[in-house]
Amino acid sequence: MTTRKSLVAFVANKLDMSKKDADVVVGTVVEGMMDVVKKEGKLQLTGVITLKTRVAPTRTGINPKTQEKIQIPERTVLSAKFGTEFKAAVNKAKKSAAKKPAKKEAPAAKGKKPAGKKKK
Repeated sequence: MTTRKSLVAFVANKLDMSKKDADVVVGTVVEGMMDVVKKEGKLQLTGVITLKTRVAPTRTGINPKTQEKIQIPERTVLSAKFGTEFKAAVNKAKKSAAKKPAKKEAPAAKGKKPAGKKKK
């Protein structure tokens, strides 16, 4: 799992700056993203990610302890949709990591049943 600390280290290395300065950069970008989504309800970084807010309406739920019906209030939820460039980069990384050839099993001999549980 990547953390903020590892992201800061990546930015510092990539932009040849101190980790302290890179932390300011990462924090500013994250803060800006949150502000845009909060104010406008949508942030789109073409090819990378789209963040949207939507209102989940009031609904009836059940308290699992008492089985009593309760009203769950309306709330704002965030959804994320990843772009094609992001998906392609992730899929490329997965494919290169999984290039180990699979073991092939010997074909079953003709006329013989495959090994399995014996019937009593």
